[in-house]
Amino acid sequence: MPKKPLTKREVQTGLDLWAAVYGKPQTVNVGARAKRTTPAEPKVKPGRGSEHAEQCAVISWWYYTGHKRYNARINELYANPNGGYRPGFAGKSFKAEGVRAGVLDLFLMIPSVTAHGLFIEMKYDKNKPTDEQKEFITRAESRGYATAVCWTAEEAIDVIERYLNVYAASSPRATKKGV
Repeated sequence: MPKKPLTKREVQTGLDLWAAVYGKPQTVNVGARAKRTTPAEPKVKPGRGSEHAEQCAVISWWYYTGHKRYNARINELYANPNGGYRPGFAGKSFKAEGVRAGVLDLFLMIPSVTAHGLFIEMKYDKNKPTDEQKEFITRAESRGYATAVCWTAEEAIDVIERYLNVYAASSPRATKKGV
């Protein structure tokens, strides 16, 4: 069955994500009544501009490149929806579903010779891990998981690649060309 072409709104959503990650404004006419634009010059700090954008860049790299390089599935690196303030009912609902403070942002569920998996906490600018995150890191490491705190997407990608190179050297599963 052939894929349906993307709608203008879907294209604009993709361009908005691209702009958030790389800071390049894009515009698409989404209809006769509305035209969405991103600012001509986004007011952001050097780099991508936020922890969210850095994490999006890591997930985007994994989606388009990383998982193929290591013969892995896309969903083996995922984000934990644990950060941020959620007012009222949303906060209570997430808490009831099991969202907990201190859980790190990303988890790579591929075991290596040295660890069961890899947790990554993304930070931005001068942010530091909270006390709950420090406690989570200590517990995860004591239970055989690798952990890292990264301030840029490039740093997180480097950590993932170094972790997976240990995995690739030790696993019969990673036999694809280039691994």
